[in-house]
Amino acid sequence: MSLTPRQQLDRIFEDLFAANNPDARIIIAYIQKVLYQYGLWKAYDPKDILIEVYARGVKRVDAGETIRIPIAWIKRTAMNIIREFRREAEKIGYYNLDQELHWNDDLLLYITFQYDLKAMKQAFERLEPDEQQLLNLRVVNRLSWKAVSQGLVTAGEPEFKLEALRQRGFRVLRKLRKLYEEERKNIRFQFDESDSI
Repeated sequence: MSLTPRQQLDRIFEDLFAANNPDARIIIAYIQKVLYQYGLWKAYDPKDILIEVYARGVKRVDAGETIRIPIAWIKRTAMNIIREFRREAEKIGYYNLDQELHWNDDLLLYITFQYDLKAMKQAFERLEPDEQQLLNLRVVNRLSWKAVSQGLVTAGEPEFKLEALRQRGFRVLRKLRKLYEEERKNIRFQFDESDSI
């Protein structure tokens, strides 16, 4: 049975998050280089950019468009996203992007960060407990996939093959992003001092 365009896209990105994938190494290195070039390397991780690329790919295939050469399209789209992020940063006057962030210098940036953080926390709480546990082990504790597997087994979950576990992790991240976007749409800026972020 042939895959739909959306399934093909999902397969490509699942492979990119797998270990020892030569295409993944090439793309991550490319994105890292462009982030350095545009002074955004401390603000964004290459995987943040890949998640945004995936979201745009989904919109494209859902609209009936075809991605003919996926790796080339991913690299080009990543470059465009980084350029957009750089332009947005320049609009708020944050020119010194390769330095550490200084929140006191830019109140608007700080407020935006706080609302993003609130939306992410709410999205995380909507995940299933086992999904939260997986992300805690992999993202928060920065454990290897092997250590994540051992941690999940210790917690009473069935043992997964590492490749299956990586793909599960990708699906949970994809779900988290969708939930985050839903939560972020519902959060509006409130400049009332009594409102707690």
